[in-house]
Amino acid sequence: MMKPLNLITRSGTSSYIISLGVVLVSYYGIRLWSLWRKAVIACGVVPSWNWRLFDVSRNLRLMFPNDYPKRKLGDPHVGFRPYAEAGSTALATIPLETLKPAIWFSNADACRQILDLHETRFRKDMKGYKLLLFLGQNIVASEGELWKKHRRAVRVSFSEKAHALVWDETGRTLDEWFDAIGGSGESEIELDMVASLSKVTLNIISSVGFGEHFSWNNPAQIESNQLPLSTSVVEAVPLTVLRSLLPNWAYRLPVKSFAKAKLVFEEMERNFIDIIKAANTDASGDEHIRGAEQGDILRGLLQANAMAQDGQRLSEREVLADIYIILLAGHDTTSHTVAFITAIFALYPDIHARVREEADSVWPGAHADPTKRKHSIYKDDFQRLTYTQAVFHEALRHFPPVPTFPRLVGEDTVLPGTKRDTTKPTSHEFSESFSVPLFVGDIVVPDIYALHMNPHYWGANAAEFDPTRFLSSDWPKHAFMPFSTGPRACLGRGFATAEAARIIATLAQDWDLRCTNDLMSIPWEVRKEQLLQWRQEITMTPINIKLMLKRRT
Repeated sequence: MMKPLNLITRSGTSSYIISLGVVLVSYYGIRLWSLWRKAVIACGVVPSWNWRLFDVSRNLRLMFPNDYPKRKLGDPHVGFRPYAEAGSTALATIPLETLKPAIWFSNADACRQILDLHETRFRKDMKGYKLLLFLGQNIVASEGELWKKHRRAVRVSFSEKAHALVWDETGRTLDEWFDAIGGSGESEIELDMVASLSKVTLNIISSVGFGEHFSWNNPAQIESNQLPLSTSVVEAVPLTVLRSLLPNWAYRLPVKSFAKAKLVFEEMERNFIDIIKAANTDASGDEHIRGAEQGDILRGLLQANAMAQDGQRLSEREVLADIYIILLAGHDTTSHTVAFITAIFALYPDIHARVREEADSVWPGAHADPTKRKHSIYKDDFQRLTYTQAVFHEALRHFPPVPTFPRLVGEDTVLPGTKRDTTKPTSHEFSESFSVPLFVGDIVVPDIYALHMNPHYWGANAAEFDPTRFLSSDWPKHAFMPFSTGPRACLGRGFATAEAARIIATLAQDWDLRCTNDLMSIPWEVRKEQLLQWRQEITMTPINIKLMLKRRT
């Protein structure tokens, strides 16, 4: 009996589609394998780290920082270990998203060349920075002439005067914070140090940046669709990743967190634009800019922008984006690093005691009478806090805010690598040099955390937290890059150091810090591991630093 014609036709069509699918999958599979093998061969003399993927998706890593698989290379959880096992300071991986070689470096010479030559041989990988363009073009997410235009306007603001301003404002903010948490009448209080310090540094950068002071005693609350600047900024900062990842159409979905992100960022933009217009109006009338004493960064940016030649001025939108980037970077980096340091104080009481001793020598009796710090002068007192600054630098070595700085190779070139003497497998000396050939389109990654853990520069105790290494006059400055290096090094590194030094010294002088009771009941090594947990968001972010604080008697 003959089958119906339409059944035969459907059967033939299905077979054709399946066959076509098999052919296409086979073709693309062979194509991918060919590209993969080509990339493997292109890696040349560089050892591989089990051919781990560099990153399948940056967005997924930001959206699911706790669930996304950890990288085995470039992950600060493993540090220098992959390089030590391979006996090489250059290792190769092949990113699935590009199928181009990615060469990771943990030696200072290669890292410095990559970051110093950013516009010629090595270009910033802008794909990873598109997330920061949601407010407009800015100093971080730009390259070439556009970046130079932003830098000319922004760099004027980060002067010694700005460092002195942040020093004074930090002292005032800490006094207000201590009054707020010390007024409860309890002998000991438990604090989330990450959240608390985030508000401290956000208040400081807001005041010094654009003349807006947020009261510590008035928590941000969303009560209407028109928010004051303080509420919009405090609410916007933790929503930055969500806002940067969401497409515009997502805000029409009935999701409360999406609606909140839309509201706080719209209100923050409105408030910032009002501030910019007011400051520009004052400047154009040759009058005093509102909040000039506190808002030196905004004033400097606007004045530098006004003096720029036609075609080199930033638009209002670009000024807004730069302000937010300064706000984000200016509080995020410092608050997280200082939060790690408070955990170090709880884990290493001897470090806490030494910082306290130094603070007592600079401000005698200030723990009992804080007014003795009120007239502290930056240029005099900052330089006397040498051990405190060493603690900050050691924390940056262990917890660099941005552990890697990927770059794209713009022209065929060569970088230096070093290998360990194969006759001495346990040696820390990587003295055998070799050349790493690189080709246009390759990815190079200065692995800052691995560099900071490289025993060739930092000694056999590189993994230990030892601030005294920074007190020596011959510490390896060339192998220390927490703020990057070269033309694109962080403009606010002096600002952050002044702010952090005053917070660290004042906290150590006025407060006793210890771990919570549940952490005190477990072995020290486990306690340390739990307390210093982190996740990689826009910067390295601590997630579990809750401590007990008690006023010093």
